[in-house]
Amino acid sequence: MTRQNQNAFLRAHRLWEKLESAELALVTTQDGGWTIEQQGEAINWCEQLRLLRWIFGVDTEITSMEHSPKIDFRLYQGVLDQQELSIESAKAPTSADLIVQKEIAQAYVARTVAEMKARGIMPGSSELEAWAKELRAELGGPSTDLLAGVKTVGDLDADSLRLLAMTAIARYRYSGYLSDVLSAGIPFSFDSWLATQNHP
Repeated sequence: MTRQNQNAFLRAHRLWEKLESAELALVTTQDGGWTIEQQGEAINWCEQLRLLRWIFGVDTEITSMEHSPKIDFRLYQGVLDQQELSIESAKAPTSADLIVQKEIAQAYVARTVAEMKARGIMPGSSELEAWAKELRAELGGPSTDLLAGVKTVGDLDADSLRLLAMTAIARYRYSGYLSDVLSAGIPFSFDSWLATQNHP
């Protein structure tokens, strides 16, 4: 019933034809039919919603990377209650604000990848291994390492480290996309933008 209501809403507001290919695959799949890969996209969807809520003024701030943003399926709440969403407000984040978020996320991507590589959690070349050791040595220690909630990146367990890495990658990509959309002044799809990028 929830899926039927959702899809009826999309059609009624002429949003169905604007869905990205991955989004369309999700909303047309029967309940319980999502693949493991689709389920894994939840981190990406949450970060996209988090950024969209911020740039449309639903939230005045965005959860910082140092607070280790978590998957939150309640992020859709409040969005549909807005009578009119606009990024024209004087208080709306700008392309420059999004670039700041992208750069912070990029630092977290580098740090988490370095930590995973140094621990042997992920494969990589000898060059990557040398870079990981160097970065880990540079940022090692509680006074210099990046924060991740109440811990530092170096103190996270393997699962928390992977989750933070995937969150940072999702934020890095989507903040870059939104920044480019705002700079261009015309909309274009995330799928088409992603295909042109060299990113983690």
